Amino acid sequence: MNDSRTTQTTESLPNWVEQILQELEHQFHKFGEQNHSAGSWSLILLEELGEVSKAYLEHDTKAAKKELIQVAAVAISWLQALQRVEKGKNSREEDRDSRSF
Repeated sequence: MNDSRTTQTTESLPNWVEQILQELEHQFHKFGEQNHSAGSWSLILLEELGEVSKAYLEHDTKAAKKELIQVAAVAISWLQALQRVEKGKNSREEDRDSRSF
């Protein structure tokens, strides 16, 4: 299934992915590893979404795109933090299980 919508999406995706990866790198250098509560992550993400909305209200498409890249990077950072929590839980469970033998 290779219709024009799929082609258009995949052609424009690599540039966005690269920009998101650059933003992730920038955020890491600026803030280090981020491990926030779900409430804090929600506020960070909402703040970024607010900046997207502000840019659109000001008819500043360039700024809106920049902010959307930041939204994506924050969402990925949150997913990474959740993954670290899950790995930590699994590691603690494995340690507990290995001690029971």
